[in-house]
This record gives sequence, structure tokens and C-alpha cells, in this order.
Amino acid sequence: MHPHVVEACVSLQRRIARMQGYNQWLTDQAEEALTELVNNPDRSSPPAHLIRNALANASKKLKRRSELGEAFLPTMSFGSDRAAYSTTTENIIDVGRVLDSIQVGPRALLERAADGADAEEIADELGLPAQRVRERLSRARAEARKFWMGALS
Repeated sequence: MHPHVVEACVSLQRRIARMQGYNQWLTDQAEEALTELVNNPDRSSPPAHLIRNALANASKKLKRRSELGEAFLPTMSFGSDRAAYSTTTENIIDVGRVLDSIQVGPRALLERAADGADAEEIADELGLPAQRVRERLSRARAEARKFWMGALS
């Protein structure tokens, strides 16, 4: 296995560890990307390119899988009158509504954190102290939580 592939795999493992339990779609995307990298161990591109390409391919794969699920799951019987995707779809719509109601700055921080960046990485990008970014992330999460609880009521 090429050292660049190993480095990319380690980075994706970190991303999976950060996302697991918080954002299932991003976790699935990272797992699919990791599978692709492990299945092609001799690629020699820089790790950042390997990760970007693998994540893009994984996104396409997950989108196709979702489209197939939406096409075929409603026709299948699971012994229940309830649709298989109804709760998940409602939650996704609620999350979208919550994100739309948050200001642009906090929303960008939340999205960056959801993509797997920690406070130090975001601080480096913004040129701010890490402690300031942690505070802003905390406030953004509190604001999102407030809107989320309002959306559920």
C-alpha cells in the first residue's frame, strides 16, 4: 500500500470517529471512501486529492443508493402501514429548516464542524485563536439546539 493511501486512510478514520453518532450520512460517505482507498492501494496521488476524489465518488454512490431506496422501498412490504423512510425524511427536512433559520456565520461554523474539522483547524482557516472558535462553536450549537427544540414542538 502506497504511503499516501495510508495517510489518506488514517485521515478518513479520524473523520469517521468524529462523525459517528452525529451525522450518519457523512459517516457513511467516509466509510465508502475508505473502502475505495483500501480497494485501490497503489494510487500515488497526494493524500488530500485521494480523500477528495474518494469522498466525491462515495457521495455519488450514496446518492444512487438513496434514489434506488426511494424508488423501491415504498413498493416493499415490511409488515407495517408506516413508510420505511418517513421518519428519516422528516428529520432531514427539520434539520434543513433549522439550518436555514441560523445566521450565516454560525451556520458556516456548524457545517465546517460537521465536515469533520475541529476547532483548531477552523481557527487556522479563519485566523482566530482556537479558544475563540470553540466559544463561537458552542454558541452556534446552542442556537441550533434552540431552533431544533422549537422545530420538534
